[in-house]
Amino acid sequence: MGSIPRPTNLLAWMRLWCERPGMFLVGAPDYESINVSYLRTCIFAYDWAREDLGHPPEHSAFREWVFAKRPDLRHHPLWYGEALLPELDNDHARVIARIGEWVEQYRAERGLP
Repeated sequence: MGSIPRPTNLLAWMRLWCERPGMFLVGAPDYESINVSYLRTCIFAYDWAREDLGHPPEHSAFREWVFAKRPDLRHHPLWYGEALLPELDNDHARVIARIGEWVEQYRAERGLP
């Protein structure tokens, strides 16, 4: 039996977190689903760990792409995922799905695997 390949970059992890949030429940606040705040924690923790190891963060390029797409989110007092909650009826699943769509668009535009 072969091993399951692990994601090797933040976008690959974000894809998994957004496509199958129920698989990543260990430590999730409600232990039933990943909410938007928990997703933010996962993203930033990944980038901070990279920085601790001396590697550049990966989220900043994606975040700038989001802000180019949605300039209104750049100066919002909350993280862009939390800023989307009111426009998506405070539905965490819809916000996570939207972020997942953005990840796919970003990867496609940049020719990333």
